[in-house]
Amino acid sequence: VLGIDRKASQRDIQKAFH
Repeated sequence: VLGIDRKASQRDIQKAFH
């Protein structure tokens, strides 16, 4: 469950960075 969490976290980070 690290891949999904990592992907979701990355997407959230990218969205916040955008």
